[in-house]
Formats: sequence, structure tokens, C-alpha cells
Amino acid sequence: MEAQEALDQAAAWGARPTGIEKLVHRTHIFTHVQWDMRCYYLTCAERPDCFTWADAEALRDSYALPTAFRMFRED
Repeated sequence: MEAQEALDQAAAWGARPTGIEKLVHRTHIFTHVQWDMRCYYLTCAERPDCFTWADAEALRDSYALPTAFRMFRED
């Protein structure tokens, strides 16, 4: 996904994106597959009800995240 696609998707979800803070690249290796991932940190004006919103502490202590996605968590 490219930056504009990320902004468009956030808008489609009703988040009213106002910009991109940063882009982070990570690689996760499965047994036979390499997964090259991009994470866009967006600034948004709304928090749509279709998501569960959690702060860093809750993400660390209360929610199970797959290893591939934990690489993007900022502690």
C-alpha cells in the first residue's frame, strides 16, 4: 500500500486523516515466506467506533498481537 492509499483507506473508515507522521518498514520471516511490511503512522481527526482504541500500555498488557505486528508497536 502506498501513502495515498493509506490516507484514502483511513478516510473510508471515517477517521478523517490529517497527515502521515512517519513510514516504517519491517521484514518478518515465516518458515518459507518473507513478508515485507510497511506501517504508516497517521494523524487523524476522528476515532471511528468500528475500531477498538487502546493506548500503548493496553497494547502491551491487555491485547494479543501477532509477532509480525508487535514490531510496529512503540513502547
